[in-house]
Amino acid sequence: MAQQDTIVYQDTMKAAIERSMLRSQQSFSLDTVPGSGTKVKMSKDAVKEKVDYYSRDTSWYEAKNNKIHMYGDAKVTYGKRELKAGYIIFDLENDEATAYKTKDPESQIVEEVVFTDGPQNIRAEQLRFNFSTKKGLIRNAITKEGEFNVLGEKTKFVSGEGNPLVNHDQLFNRNAIITTCTNDHPHFGIRTRKLKVIPDELAVAGFSNLEIMGIPTPAFLPFGFFPLIKGRSSGLIFPTLWTYEDQYGLGFQGIGYYFPINDYMDARVTGDIFTRGTYRINASTNYKKRYAYSGSAQIEYANLKSDNNVSGITTTRQSFSLKLNHKQDSKAHPYRTIGGSINFQTNRHDQLNRQDVQAQLTNQIGSNFNFRHSLPGTPFNLAVGLQHRQNTQTRNITVNFPKATLNMKSIYPFKKAGGSGDSWYENINVRYNAAADSRIEGSDTTFFSRETWDNLQSGVSHDASVQTSARVLKYFNFTPRINYDEVWYFRTLDRNYDPTLQLDTISVDTTLEGVPVYEIDTTFGEINDDFVNGFRAFRDFTANMSLSTQIFGTRRFSRGPIRGFRHTIKPTISFAYSPGTRERYEEILEAVDANGDPIEETYNPFTGGLYNSRLDEEQMSLNYNIINIFETKYFSYKDSTEKNFNLIRNLTMSGGYNFAADSLKMSALSIRGNTPIIKNITNLNFGATFDAYVRDTETGRLINKSVWEDRNRPFAFNRFNANLSTNLSLGVIKNWFVKKEDPKKKAKNTNPQSVKPQRPSRPTIGQGSLWDLIENFRITHNYNVIYEREARTQRDTFRVQTHTVRLQGNLQLTENWRVNVGNVTYDIKNKSFVYPYLSFERDLHCWQMNFTWAPERGSYTFFIGVKSNALSFVKYNYGQNNFGGGI
Repeated sequence: MAQQDTIVYQDTMKAAIERSMLRSQQSFSLDTVPGSGTKVKMSKDAVKEKVDYYSRDTSWYEAKNNKIHMYGDAKVTYGKRELKAGYIIFDLENDEATAYKTKDPESQIVEEVVFTDGPQNIRAEQLRFNFSTKKGLIRNAITKEGEFNVLGEKTKFVSGEGNPLVNHDQLFNRNAIITTCTNDHPHFGIRTRKLKVIPDELAVAGFSNLEIMGIPTPAFLPFGFFPLIKGRSSGLIFPTLWTYEDQYGLGFQGIGYYFPINDYMDARVTGDIFTRGTYRINASTNYKKRYAYSGSAQIEYANLKSDNNVSGITTTRQSFSLKLNHKQDSKAHPYRTIGGSINFQTNRHDQLNRQDVQAQLTNQIGSNFNFRHSLPGTPFNLAVGLQHRQNTQTRNITVNFPKATLNMKSIYPFKKAGGSGDSWYENINVRYNAAADSRIEGSDTTFFSRETWDNLQSGVSHDASVQTSARVLKYFNFTPRINYDEVWYFRTLDRNYDPTLQLDTISVDTTLEGVPVYEIDTTFGEINDDFVNGFRAFRDFTANMSLSTQIFGTRRFSRGPIRGFRHTIKPTISFAYSPGTRERYEEILEAVDANGDPIEETYNPFTGGLYNSRLDEEQMSLNYNIINIFETKYFSYKDSTEKNFNLIRNLTMSGGYNFAADSLKMSALSIRGNTPIIKNITNLNFGATFDAYVRDTETGRLINKSVWEDRNRPFAFNRFNANLSTNLSLGVIKNWFVKKEDPKKKAKNTNPQSVKPQRPSRPTIGQGSLWDLIENFRITHNYNVIYEREARTQRDTFRVQTHTVRLQGNLQLTENWRVNVGNVTYDIKNKSFVYPYLSFERDLHCWQMNFTWAPERGSYTFFIGVKSNALSFVKYNYGQNNFGGGI
């Protein structure tokens, strides 16, 4: 019996009789003779701890050989060690246990061998372990070591307990395979003749080669080291891609090093290197502290060198990217927070080095990072931070730093404690805001130059207001308001005249002898704009009062699908006065040119400043604003209830009359509105302007002649624009056609006694198949038109400004197949696709495969590799990227 590897029950009746006759479930110590209970004197070499054994079916003591046999769910426990198997023989003479797995008559494994030594767990076909020497021999052992699974044909286990030379467990494997696949017959692995494993520390392999589906491959390793440390550990990062580019040569991407800094932070440094000088360096970190903060940071630098095959000239493009995200936990501090995001790049870095849709189609990026303090005990709150805006097309950068704002909550100085607030003076409230800012503007290539920083603008703004509200004549709300603005400038415009004669030499021809002929253009001086440092304040004052109310018109019907209409009108009339700032702040340039002609020009000294304060004439205007809302109530026969529907959500008409203006006193009539269409999925936004004055047929500007005088009507059409936008998922469309089942009827149908077997039918909408497959797809439609009157020709023109359809989503074809539609946008106006991006993914258990395709950039990649980061170098990556040139 001791020589056989597997116990197979051939006669199930006989086995059942043996189990009933010899069943035993007991525990004994090695100082007790089984079956007698007699105490005996133990040898000094005997094991020191109690041995417990158990079997579900059969156990007996073999007195001649001093062995215990156990069948069925057998288990032997000695200290922290535990051995489980279908059949175990325990040799009391040698303190040794031998375990075998069992199979049923169909050769299916019923109970396998499992050996546990503290954290060490071994599964095997056969195991022999000596409790005195703490050594064991294992056949076809499977051990879990960190992220790896180690399968050894023959394994020797040596415990480190009580051994002064070896303070840790060791496993010596012959003909072993190390893999991250969880199958008993792994799909891939690294096969080696000799493998030494120190649990939770290291695995060292000799000469090895890669094996896929049991088939050896030509990929060999002279030796290998596999870290088995649980948690984070430092180590090399293998390249993610080996490639060849026509412009950059042979290269490998993603090689680097990873190292944890402490319990809260780690770091990763990777690089891409090409043989012709192109390289990229990326450094990133992630950090998190519970109940305090979390975030990430990434810095990347790229130096792209390409050779022109025709001219032989080498072109170098350098770019830089900085990305930072920081979030403070809400529990970290009761009234102080810091956080935000920073996204800064130069020379269109993401578009040069990335292929995804977001990188290619995003033209505006920005940053917003702030420190906020609520200043408890005061009505103020403070925010200090950085703001950044960048256009990747124009490559213009604007940075506001430092930017500080101090906001005050509205204060009601005359409100009585516990008062109702019905008196107008109780509603008087005071508000104050202040902001200090500094702004730097420049292109991304010259942003860090001295010239850009010399043009830094800074200033401080103050905004204070007092207002109240009161009910007038029961139905009207009267709101007066006074507002005071003050801006401090530290750099203003100074325009001057330079009388120096300017000569511009232009080459216009060449004589027969080859001598160039020049034409000299003479300019008698020029006007220069200089900025002068110094303090200067801009102050403005406005006062206004408004009167508003609401008017409701309702019509009800008792029958039919339409049960009523409702028209809500919200008119507002306001009067505003501002004393004007042009006379107080406007500067005049007076000079005489070289010909003796006088030069006189007015300008705004705050032009180009941080706040760019406008200089206006005196304003005394009467303005009107009328908001119209149209609603209907209809009867839903489906639900037998009345429901509301917005016909026009907001139709607004506005305009005004300026009594202080010397001409063009009446403003244009503006009409704008929006309304939902198709269950709030599609929105229509529209607007139109009508001029009160006639436009000049040559310049297109308004002249001081009213439309009423010219055409006997109050306004003339100028411009109309409309935008129709739709954003919906196919799942929403499916729900429109799916009839919701009555819960009571559904509960009745789920009664097992009422369910009748039915023949399978074809899946319909809402019952799976195609609709469930594509229900997460989103369709976005954008249609923008403009209709306007041409002033010169007096002809109406209509043009489509934007007309696009966009599709995004993914298809889960099967449990393992997935198709991702990153972006399929068709520009109907220009009859072209806008950066389509597709990918296909396949889950291969322990492998993954994907294919990405961006046809507009001629970019594609095919990747197949293992999922595990520990063996990430086991992969194949083929493709062509945006740098041009394929493998």
